[in-house]
Amino acid sequence: QGKFTLKQDPNRPMRAVVNQGTIRTSPGGSVVLIAPVVNNEGAIVSPGGRVALAAGNNAVVTMDDDGLVNVGINGAVPGAVIVSKDQASSLLQMAVNTSGVVHAGGARVVGDEIVLEGAEGLAMNQGRIDVDAAVAGATAGQVTIASSQISVLTHGSQITARGELAGARGGRVDVLSHNRVGMFGSARIDASGHVGGGRVRFGGPAEGAHARMEMYNADGS
Repeated sequence: QGKFTLKQDPNRPMRAVVNQGTIRTSPGGSVVLIAPVVNNEGAIVSPGGRVALAAGNNAVVTMDDDGLVNVGINGAVPGAVIVSKDQASSLLQMAVNTSGVVHAGGARVVGDEIVLEGAEGLAMNQGRIDVDAAVAGATAGQVTIASSQISVLTHGSQITARGELAGARGGRVDVLSHNRVGMFGSARIDASGHVGGGRVRFGGPAEGAHARMEMYNADGS
Protein backbone atom coordinates (compact mmCIF):
# COMPACT_ATOMS: atom_id res chain seq x y z
CA GLN A 1 0.00 0.00 0.00
CA GLY A 2 1.03 3.61 -0.49
CA LYS A 3 1.75 5.99 -3.36
CA PHE A 4 4.23 5.03 -6.07
CA THR A 5 5.72 7.29 -8.76
CA LEU A 6 6.77 5.57 -11.99
CA LYS A 7 8.95 7.47 -14.48
CA GLN A 8 10.36 6.60 -17.88
CA ASP A 9 14.17 6.43 -17.93
CA PRO A 10 15.16 9.28 -20.28
CA ASN A 11 18.23 7.30 -21.39
CA ARG A 12 16.22 4.33 -22.65
CA PRO A 13 13.80 4.10 -25.61
CA MET A 14 10.10 4.20 -24.83
CA ARG A 15 8.17 0.99 -25.44
CA ALA A 16 4.55 -0.10 -25.40
CA VAL A 17 2.60 -2.57 -23.28
CA VAL A 18 0.13 -4.58 -25.38
CA ASN A 19 -2.17 -7.28 -23.99
CA GLN A 20 -3.17 -9.81 -26.65
CA GLY A 21 -4.27 -12.59 -24.33
CA THR A 22 -6.49 -12.95 -21.28
CA ILE A 23 -5.67 -11.48 -17.87
CA ARG A 24 -7.91 -12.75 -15.09
CA THR A 25 -7.87 -12.03 -11.35
CA SER A 26 -9.75 -13.44 -8.40
CA PRO A 27 -12.78 -11.38 -7.25
CA GLY A 28 -11.79 -7.93 -6.05
CA GLY A 29 -8.36 -8.07 -7.70
CA SER A 30 -6.46 -5.32 -9.49
CA VAL A 31 -4.83 -5.03 -12.93
CA VAL A 32 -2.70 -2.02 -13.88
CA LEU A 33 -0.99 -1.64 -17.26
CA ILE A 34 1.29 1.43 -17.45
CA ALA A 35 3.59 2.46 -20.30
CA PRO A 36 4.13 5.32 -22.77
CA VAL A 37 1.63 3.48 -25.02
CA VAL A 38 -0.88 0.96 -23.65
CA ASN A 39 -3.22 -1.15 -25.78
CA ASN A 40 -5.59 -3.91 -24.68
CA GLU A 41 -6.47 -6.14 -27.62
CA GLY A 42 -7.45 -9.14 -25.52
CA ALA A 43 -9.51 -9.58 -22.36
CA ILE A 44 -9.04 -8.33 -18.81
CA VAL A 45 -11.46 -9.87 -16.30
CA SER A 46 -11.50 -8.87 -12.63
CA PRO A 47 -14.91 -9.57 -11.01
CA GLY A 48 -15.77 -6.63 -8.79
CA GLY A 49 -12.15 -5.50 -9.10
CA ARG A 50 -10.20 -2.55 -10.45
CA VAL A 51 -8.56 -2.26 -13.87
CA ALA A 52 -6.46 0.63 -15.18
CA LEU A 53 -4.80 1.35 -18.51
CA ALA A 54 -2.50 4.34 -18.10
CA ALA A 55 -0.40 5.85 -20.90
CA GLY A 56 2.37 8.35 -20.29
CA ASN A 57 5.98 8.59 -19.16
CA ASN A 58 5.19 9.68 -15.60
CA ALA A 59 2.51 8.00 -13.49
CA VAL A 60 1.49 8.04 -9.84
CA VAL A 61 -0.19 4.86 -8.57
CA THR A 62 -1.99 4.77 -5.22
CA MET A 63 -2.69 1.42 -3.57
CA ASP A 64 -4.43 0.38 -0.34
CA ASP A 65 -4.89 -2.98 1.37
CA ASP A 66 -7.60 -3.89 -1.14
CA GLY A 67 -5.51 -3.03 -4.22
CA LEU A 68 -5.59 -0.18 -6.72
CA VAL A 69 -7.10 3.14 -5.59
CA ASN A 70 -6.07 5.62 -8.25
CA VAL A 71 -3.75 6.19 -11.21
CA GLY A 72 -2.66 9.71 -12.18
CA ILE A 73 -0.81 10.60 -15.38
CA ASN A 74 1.27 13.74 -15.90
CA GLY A 75 1.26 15.45 -19.29
CA ALA A 76 4.31 15.58 -21.55
CA VAL A 77 5.39 16.50 -25.07
CA PRO A 78 4.74 13.25 -27.00
CA GLY A 79 7.74 11.30 -28.23
CA ALA A 80 8.28 8.15 -30.29
CA VAL A 81 7.40 4.71 -28.90
CA ILE A 82 8.76 1.38 -30.16
CA VAL A 83 6.65 -1.76 -30.55
CA SER A 84 7.40 -5.14 -32.08
CA LYS A 85 5.65 -5.95 -35.34
CA ASP A 86 3.39 -8.51 -33.70
CA GLN A 87 2.27 -5.90 -31.14
CA ALA A 88 1.40 -3.23 -33.69
CA SER A 89 -2.17 -4.04 -34.68
CA SER A 90 -3.66 -2.39 -37.74
CA LEU A 91 -5.91 -0.27 -35.50
CA LEU A 92 -2.98 0.95 -33.43
CA GLN A 93 -1.03 1.89 -36.54
CA MET A 94 -4.11 3.57 -38.01
CA ALA A 95 -4.56 5.67 -34.86
CA VAL A 96 -0.98 6.87 -35.12
CA ASN A 97 -1.12 7.48 -38.89
CA THR A 98 -4.46 9.33 -38.85
CA SER A 99 -4.04 13.08 -38.83
CA GLY A 100 -5.18 14.73 -35.62
CA VAL A 101 -5.26 11.60 -33.45
CA VAL A 102 -1.77 11.85 -31.97
CA HIS A 103 0.83 14.60 -32.03
CA ALA A 104 2.81 14.56 -35.29
CA GLY A 105 1.94 10.88 -35.70
CA GLY A 106 3.26 8.30 -38.11
CA ALA A 107 4.46 4.69 -38.10
CA ARG A 108 7.69 3.47 -39.71
CA VAL A 109 9.34 0.07 -39.84
CA VAL A 110 12.87 -0.27 -38.45
CA GLY A 111 14.09 -3.84 -38.73
CA ASP A 112 11.80 -6.11 -36.73
CA GLU A 113 10.17 -3.22 -34.92
CA ILE A 114 7.80 -0.36 -35.63
CA VAL A 115 8.43 3.17 -34.41
CA LEU A 116 5.23 5.04 -33.58
CA GLU A 117 6.13 8.70 -33.93
CA GLY A 118 4.44 11.09 -31.50
CA ALA A 119 2.49 8.22 -29.90
CA GLU A 120 3.59 8.68 -26.30
CA GLY A 121 0.53 9.07 -24.11
CA LEU A 122 -1.84 6.91 -26.22
CA ALA A 123 -4.14 4.59 -24.23
CA MET A 124 -6.31 2.30 -26.36
CA ASN A 125 -8.85 -0.43 -25.67
CA GLN A 126 -9.70 -2.69 -28.60
CA GLY A 127 -10.77 -5.68 -26.55
CA ARG A 128 -12.84 -6.49 -23.47
CA ILE A 129 -12.56 -5.25 -19.89
CA ASP A 130 -14.98 -6.84 -17.39
CA VAL A 131 -15.30 -5.82 -13.73
CA ASP A 132 -18.91 -7.00 -13.27
CA ALA A 133 -20.09 -7.60 -9.72
CA ALA A 134 -18.88 -10.94 -8.41
CA VAL A 135 -21.81 -11.83 -6.11
CA ALA A 136 -25.43 -10.89 -5.51
CA GLY A 137 -25.90 -7.64 -3.60
CA ALA A 138 -22.42 -6.37 -4.44
CA THR A 139 -21.26 -3.34 -6.41
CA ALA A 140 -19.35 -3.83 -9.64
CA GLY A 141 -15.74 -2.70 -9.88
CA GLN A 142 -13.96 0.22 -11.49
CA VAL A 143 -12.24 0.74 -14.85
CA THR A 144 -9.93 3.70 -15.49
CA ILE A 145 -8.37 4.54 -18.84
CA ALA A 146 -6.08 7.55 -18.50
CA SER A 147 -3.53 9.17 -20.79
CA SER A 148 -1.32 12.20 -21.25
CA GLN A 149 -2.34 12.56 -24.92
CA ILE A 150 -5.43 10.59 -25.99
CA SER A 151 -7.60 7.74 -24.68
CA VAL A 152 -9.35 5.76 -27.41
CA LEU A 153 -12.08 3.12 -27.33
CA THR A 154 -12.01 1.59 -30.79
CA HIS A 155 -14.64 -0.28 -32.79
CA GLY A 156 -15.27 -3.52 -30.91
CA SER A 157 -14.16 -2.20 -27.50
CA GLN A 158 -16.31 -3.49 -24.63
CA ILE A 159 -16.07 -2.24 -21.05
CA THR A 160 -18.55 -3.61 -18.52
CA ALA A 161 -18.99 -2.74 -14.87
CA ARG A 162 -22.43 -4.31 -14.47
CA GLY A 163 -24.34 -5.40 -11.41
CA GLU A 164 -26.47 -8.05 -13.11
CA LEU A 165 -26.98 -10.31 -10.11
CA ALA A 166 -29.86 -9.83 -7.66
CA GLY A 167 -29.46 -6.70 -5.57
CA ALA A 168 -26.23 -5.69 -7.32
CA ARG A 169 -25.26 -2.20 -8.48
CA GLY A 170 -23.28 -0.97 -11.44
CA GLY A 171 -19.70 0.17 -10.97
CA ARG A 172 -17.63 3.01 -12.34
CA VAL A 173 -15.91 3.65 -15.67
CA ASP A 174 -13.62 6.66 -16.22
CA VAL A 175 -12.13 7.42 -19.65
CA LEU A 176 -9.83 10.40 -19.06
CA SER A 177 -7.02 12.29 -20.76
CA HIS A 178 -5.02 15.48 -20.46
CA ASN A 179 -5.86 16.15 -24.10
CA ARG A 180 -8.60 14.15 -25.85
CA VAL A 181 -10.81 11.09 -25.60
CA GLY A 182 -12.46 9.17 -28.42
CA MET A 183 -15.08 6.43 -28.74
CA PHE A 184 -15.68 4.90 -32.17
CA GLY A 185 -17.94 2.50 -34.04
CA SER A 186 -19.43 -0.25 -31.91
CA ALA A 187 -17.42 0.63 -28.78
CA ARG A 188 -19.59 0.03 -25.72
CA ILE A 189 -19.57 0.98 -22.02
CA ASP A 190 -22.12 -0.62 -19.66
CA ALA A 191 -22.39 0.22 -15.96
CA SER A 192 -26.00 -0.87 -15.50
CA GLY A 193 -27.22 -2.59 -12.34
CA HIS A 194 -30.10 -4.65 -10.99
CA VAL A 195 -30.98 -2.12 -8.28
CA GLY A 196 -29.06 0.90 -9.61
CA GLY A 197 -26.66 1.89 -12.32
CA GLY A 198 -23.13 3.07 -11.77
CA ARG A 199 -21.21 6.03 -13.12
CA VAL A 200 -19.57 6.61 -16.49
CA ARG A 201 -17.27 9.59 -16.93
CA PHE A 202 -15.94 10.33 -20.40
CA GLY A 203 -13.50 13.21 -20.68
CA GLY A 204 -11.46 15.32 -18.31
CA PRO A 205 -7.86 15.42 -17.07
CA ALA A 206 -6.18 12.11 -16.28
CA GLU A 207 -5.74 12.95 -12.61
CA GLY A 208 -9.50 12.65 -12.38
CA ALA A 209 -10.60 16.23 -11.65
CA HIS A 210 -12.81 18.70 -13.54
CA ALA A 211 -14.29 16.31 -16.10
CA ARG A 212 -15.80 17.96 -19.16
CA MET A 213 -18.72 15.56 -19.34
CA GLU A 214 -20.38 13.10 -17.02
CA MET A 215 -23.02 10.47 -17.85
CA TYR A 216 -24.98 8.74 -15.12
CA ASN A 217 -27.13 5.62 -15.20
CA ALA A 218 -29.18 5.89 -12.05
CA ASP A 219 -32.07 3.62 -12.90
CA GLY A 220 -30.19 0.52 -14.02
CA SER A 221 -31.40 0.75 -17.63
